[in-house]
Amino acid sequence: MTSLPVPNHWNQPEASTTKFWHGSDSESEYKKNCSDPERLHKLQKYGWYECNDLTYRFNSQGFRDDEFDQQPAVLAIGCSFTQGIGLKVDQCWPRQLENLLQKKVWNLGVGGISLDTCYRLMEYWIGHLNVDSVFCAVPPMSRYEVFIDKWESFSIHNTFELANHWPIWLNGYHKHYLAYDETLELNIRKNIHAMRDVCSQHNVSFYVDYLNNFKSDKDARDFSHQGPSAHVNLAQDFFQQTKRSL
Repeated sequence: MTSLPVPNHWNQPEASTTKFWHGSDSESEYKKNCSDPERLHKLQKYGWYECNDLTYRFNSQGFRDDEFDQQPAVLAIGCSFTQGIGLKVDQCWPRQLENLLQKKVWNLGVGGISLDTCYRLMEYWIGHLNVDSVFCAVPPMSRYEVFIDKWESFSIHNTFELANHWPIWLNGYHKHYLAYDETLELNIRKNIHAMRDVCSQHNVSFYVDYLNNFKSDKDARDFSHQGPSAHVNLAQDFFQQTKRSL
């Protein structure tokens, strides 16, 4: 098997930049919420109104973290719930877990990705960073990944989510694939087993959370993602898993 190339992902175009808005946490959506009295009240209540210190700073690999180095660390893998859309970086569960573990946690979260993409990112970076543990917050089941060409992949969401944006080339097999929970559940199980196997090969501990308890109010700034308290609880759940494994 040839050496793996650096894996592509949706945030690579943001590499080495700092953004004030990103993904569903957009300026247009924020202004729209400010014009709604009820939502404006919520923005003020949660401290998001005229909040100037929520930024998205991406390293040279397109991840919301510092530049990678070889310090002892662990990996946090997942989608926007891991990247922390709508939250300050210190509020996200990887940073909360970092505080609990007293060890660097690299945040490899990328908004909108599937567990297939999580596997690809982990498979590469576990061999290129100095890690002893991997923590995976499983993205929604109704996603999987296909490659459009040799270099570009596409995370497909449930057909109902993309009903108005469904590319014609995805008709047929892919629509049927997403139509059955049994197929999607099988894809999740296969990826989890594969991730465990890769971790075992590298003598790295693997922890997984299916986000079944990630149910608090969607009080991040975009009102589409869970707020700080949910991230605190998720970090605690992961930390307890490490305690039980001792």
